[in-house]
Amino acid sequence: MLFYFLVEGFENPGGSTSEWLMQFGWSFGVSILVSAVFSYLLVILLQNIKTQLKLFLLIAVLILLYAVGKMLHLSSLLVILIFGLILNNPNLFFPGKLQRWLKADIVSGLLNDFKLITRETAFIVRTFFFVVFGYSIDLGSLANPLVIFFALLALVGIYRIRAVAIQWTVPQPQAVLTYLAPRGLITILLFYAIPESMGIAQFDNGILLYIILTSSVLMAWGMVRNQDKDDHRTLGDMLRDTASVDPELGPLESTETAAPNEGNA
Repeated sequence: MLFYFLVEGFENPGGSTSEWLMQFGWSFGVSILVSAVFSYLLVILLQNIKTQLKLFLLIAVLILLYAVGKMLHLSSLLVILIFGLILNNPNLFFPGKLQRWLKADIVSGLLNDFKLITRETAFIVRTFFFVVFGYSIDLGSLANPLVIFFALLALVGIYRIRAVAIQWTVPQPQAVLTYLAPRGLITILLFYAIPESMGIAQFDNGILLYIILTSSVLMAWGMVRNQDKDDHRTLGDMLRDTASVDPELGPLESTETAAPNEGNA
């Protein structure tokens, strides 16, 4: 959102910085309000549709909302984001008396179907864009020391910022969180969205390729390494984690004493 806002501002200069920031804040606030309203309406509408043809209707409506948001200069991606948050966390967004508007079993089935079609569609989109990105790569430039240097410099900055952000926001961070900073489709999309007048002629696409491949490998390595640690956790550790997250399971002592009985049964 900030990227597109900055690009639009540089392409259409005029006005003070305060006016520029007020415009961004207004667009952001209105986008959240409109996104929340339409997302609630979509969830209520979809769970009451009797026909089986829901998913493609949902996709068509989301595309329509995205297009309308673009025409009104709103942050259309917020519509998709907030709708996904509501769909995946219905009990959180339908508290108290709003529960009577929620059909949890229908929403759960809709969420599972939507996850399936999202995974399939995302695979096709990622494949297409990476093929297009591959056309723009000069393999000879990958051996250029400057390309490697700037890619390493960018990676150090990415993971350093990631580590600082985790330390500030997560009370007891796990080491694996630092590795979860992959660069991929969004990086390519934003790169191709840079106007030609703002591009750097000396910039080599091989830098992006190194960043994408290295960050993906580091993420995979960090997850595998963390998975090995999870495999060695005891049953008591897992029950303790579960009880601390889900208060409905009751006190920790009751879950730990119930486990042996289940095993004997």
